[in-house]
Amino acid sequence: MRKNCNKKDIKRYYLVVEGLTESSYFKNYYVKEIFKDKNISIEVINTASRGEKMQTDIFYMINKVETWKDNKIQQFKKNERKHSRNKKRISDTKIKNELFGNAEFILVFDKDDVEISKIENAIEEGYRIAYTNEAFELWLLMHIQDIQYNQNYSRNQLIDNLTKLFDETYDKSEALTQIQSYFNDYNLFQASIYKAILQGYNLFPFDINNSYRCNDNCLNCTKYNKDYVICNGNNCINLTPYTNIHFLFPFNKEELRQKIEELQSKSQEKIDM
Repeated sequence: MRKNCNKKDIKRYYLVVEGLTESSYFKNYYVKEIFKDKNISIEVINTASRGEKMQTDIFYMINKVETWKDNKIQQFKKNERKHSRNKKRISDTKIKNELFGNAEFILVFDKDDVEISKIENAIEEGYRIAYTNEAFELWLLMHIQDIQYNQNYSRNQLIDNLTKLFDETYDKSEALTQIQSYFNDYNLFQASIYKAILQGYNLFPFDINNSYRCNDNCLNCTKYNKDYVICNGNNCINLTPYTNIHFLFPFNKEELRQKIEELQSKSQEKIDM
């Protein structure tokens, strides 16, 4: 098996998304801008095939990932047979460790009506969860507006809010272009990404991937209406609005404020923090 001295030292992340907007967002800004100088590898896997109806189903996404892994393994074997003089068969277990041993698979999806048990099962199987309740448009709105934790944001309301802000009909396929046009300044647009992350940490400081439990002594849950939170020993999966996408960005609050200020200093305008 060919060795790469740096390959195992690099942390690999696979963001598994279900839609065009999420795929474009993470490919263009999460990978190219936020982590361009980091010693990590990030790949975005879109589980929605062209012409196929989008599936908000975790089992569906996981099955797509497992098929993707199998294809990678078969391609690895093919390349080994073609280039290696050693004809000894390599086990699938060793190949998986070579390809995915230092990798983390993150499922990015809209909460919608996904059952809690499916989310918990995915976490137990080793997948990391990054979701928004109710839709990814909440995360996009957080780039521009301060949201209220005790206000309901349905999918239609989110789309209406974005349409009013953009002064044109919100288009999922052009969402990022519309956000950039709203700011009309690339530095401010970049600052808005860090603003969304900072707002996420301020509003939702708990991550369901860490088995965060709500109980009577939970400080973070006491500020929420109990009707919005599952507090009987279960994770806060049904909280709305909610997102934990900000936990994908490894910055503390002070670093985020500094980045926002640095980017705003390059522009004549400012965004609220």
